[in-house]
Amino acid sequence: MKIHRHQIYFLVIVFGLAAGVLLNCAGGQKLAVTNLKCEYLKNPLGIDIPQPRLSWTVSSNLRGISQSAYRILVADNREFLRDDTGNIWDSGEVSSAQSVNVVYDGEQLQSGDTYYWKVRIWNQDAEQSPWSEINTFHTGLLQPSDWEAEWITAGDAALQAPLLRTKFEVDKRIESAHAYVTGVGYYELYLNGGKVGDHVLDPGMTNYRKRVLYTTYDVTDQLNSGVNAAGIILGNGAYRMERVEGRYSWGGGGAAFGAPRALLQLDIAFSDGTEKRIITDGSWQSSSGPITFNHFYGGE
Repeated sequence: MKIHRHQIYFLVIVFGLAAGVLLNCAGGQKLAVTNLKCEYLKNPLGIDIPQPRLSWTVSSNLRGISQSAYRILVADNREFLRDDTGNIWDSGEVSSAQSVNVVYDGEQLQSGDTYYWKVRIWNQDAEQSPWSEINTFHTGLLQPSDWEAEWITAGDAALQAPLLRTKFEVDKRIESAHAYVTGVGYYELYLNGGKVGDHVLDPGMTNYRKRVLYTTYDVTDQLNSGVNAAGIILGNGAYRMERVEGRYSWGGGGAAFGAPRALLQLDIAFSDGTEKRIITDGSWQSSSGPITFNHFYGGE
């Protein structure tokens, strides 16, 4: 293949432009903080430990870059961080190479709140990075007393997959809404006819005598102005594993703690600063549903 002189000039020009772009990119990313995580998760919901651990990645297109110090800002309002103010925690400049599992050490976190945070670092030559992007973490219910909801079950304990339901009204503009929910053995939560989240076989199996796991969902977009309906479908799971002919069961006889039950607390924050809480209690209605059999090993 013959390459003519004008083609060579063209290749040189293209190579020069590409090299210039790469150099500009390298200069633009000399030092940056990326990949912020709280408890190993990006912008998590329902963190339920009082001092969560924060992590980040030191990014650079240059070799031999290391962190010599960091500064973390945490605020309860995004606007504070835009003004570089951490009204909940300002770590100050901390001389440390640590960028994984830095323990939060600010004011006491409150249940059911969203917190905003960002980081900047210094490298080994005391050069300062720009602030990272603002990330968030949301707290779950940190104290047992934060739960106002009551465990509920169907009126007919023999139902295999009972339906639980309630209605409530929303008459103000919603700022945010979070649902804290669990069930034993399994549950699915619905709001206004749509399933909440993408989990299946939730919650994970535990020793129910000691611990039951719950999940936090942001359901702001699933609520309507006016009348709303919340529904829960319950399954037996490992909570009620009765002996069934032709089906395997633990110990041959199963392990039944009782009828399946649910626990839900839905906290709604309105734009005017007021709040509303929907909980499972004795006012919920129950009925049979389309599922007539479900068994931990026997299927549905």
